[in-house]
Amino acid sequence: MSASTTRARSRAACFVSRSGLLLAFAGCLGAGPTAARGCLRFHFDFVGSPADSGGAESERARHRLLLRLQGDVDAPAAARVSAWLPEAPPGVRVAIDGVPLAPAPTLIDPAHRVGIAVVHRIEVIVAPDVPPGPLLQEIHWSAEPA
Repeated sequence: MSASTTRARSRAACFVSRSGLLLAFAGCLGAGPTAARGCLRFHFDFVGSPADSGGAESERARHRLLLRLQGDVDAPAAARVSAWLPEAPPGVRVAIDGVPLAPAPTLIDPAHRVGIAVVHRIEVIVAPDVPPGPLLQEIHWSAEPA
């Protein structure tokens, strides 16, 4: 992350997926989940490229968050965790664990163990021609039995 990049607000959040598994996040950025839609909203205050760089480099913000899947007694031992980005402003890329997100669900973890917290790395890359200002991203998540 460059010297000028982003500031993010962090908090915990959780919601239940369609499969009935609870997705519990810690270290979330921004406003937290929209539970009805199964997504996390990530709010970045993007402050732009340093003046001395001439704006020639992309801005990168990296953040880690913990995801713990929880279920009842009948829950599976593992689940497939997917994420997707329904909309991204032009010039903005988002990746989780190095996997670029797309508008369709993208497999992030094929065998996430239920009951175990796993660290995921989120990276937001903003092109140099994107004007400074707030950046709100909605990352949708799902967990289905493996």
